[in-house]
Amino acid sequence: MPLIWVILDVAKNVILINKLLIHSIGWVTISVILWIIPTPRFVENYLLYRGIMVTILAASFYFNYFILIPQLRFKEKKWWYLLSLIGLLATIFIVSDMVNSRLVMNDRFVQFGPADWGDRPVGFKTARNIPITLFSFIGILISSLIRFQERAREKELEVASVKAELLHQELNFLKSQINPHFLFNALNNIYSLAINKSDKVGSVIIKLSEMLRYIIYDFDETKVQLSREVNHIKNYIELQRIKDPGNEKVDFVYDGSDVKISPLLLIPFVENSYKHSKIDQDDNGWIKISIQVISQKLRFRVKNSIPDNESTVRDQVIEAGKNNGIGIENVRKRLDLIYQDLYKLEIRDNKNEFEVKLELDLGHEY
Repeated sequence: MPLIWVILDVAKNVILINKLLIHSIGWVTISVILWIIPTPRFVENYLLYRGIMVTILAASFYFNYFILIPQLRFKEKKWWYLLSLIGLLATIFIVSDMVNSRLVMNDRFVQFGPADWGDRPVGFKTARNIPITLFSFIGILISSLIRFQERAREKELEVASVKAELLHQELNFLKSQINPHFLFNALNNIYSLAINKSDKVGSVIIKLSEMLRYIIYDFDETKVQLSREVNHIKNYIELQRIKDPGNEKVDFVYDGSDVKISPLLLIPFVENSYKHSKIDQDDNGWIKISIQVISQKLRFRVKNSIPDNESTVRDQVIEAGKNNGIGIENVRKRLDLIYQDLYKLEIRDNKNEFEVKLELDLGHEY
């Protein structure tokens, strides 16, 4: 399982645990508050009254949390949601009146209440329903705030999950796009060496085997050691030299640093330099490659010559993006998915040269 999916599963479990913990702490706190605050003097059974308040508050809280918001508010039925809230509060008011009618101390009401209450019992009966209704209204507001915050976090996880799935599909697509032209040429060259009974056949087959193993198997890993990517590039260069044994116009510099990067991230630029420099055909062709790590920043640079009859570099980039199996534009998408704003990619046209500079900030990876 890719690391990003493991992280997402852990995040979901942490959110669930936090949700249960927050709800439990919240209800304990509310129960304590309702126990501490003075109970209305007209209440006969204080304990039962508080228990009923907590029950009604919890019912209104979770009815809004589990039913009204998901079924109406999240489905953009705003007016239906508003009417449902009004209906819920009206129901709570009626239930509160039924509760109070059983708990009110009618024979001691005039004694403990203001003098004018006795003249207006209807007003009192209405007012005594306000505490439970008000607490329920506050509970509904809190449940709405909590539900919308949770919704925002769920959206963030969904976005991260979609990005992870897209990245996984992208990587699988890249793995399936082994350059058939390169593989065909490599096998033909191996065949030519075998016909001529060259001593290089064994070492060339080993190099090709290492490349295929890296592409097919090691590519499943989220990150690989830079040295493995470098070894893959070196094998690619060696196999390319089989076509032109006298060609030594590739300058490859690597400082030996070993950090972790996404697999097959650098090789497309090397392939692109071979394709457009036509180094095996152009006597004046050359390629320069450098890889170094400075202060947790990977700096990769590829520079190649451009034959006089080659198309413009802009056409090169377009062709690299559309026609190459794993072209530059595809790599740019991978960079956006994996490293987001932690990379810099520069592609320059100097008329006679084509240059790519890539910098990855490995010290602040996501």
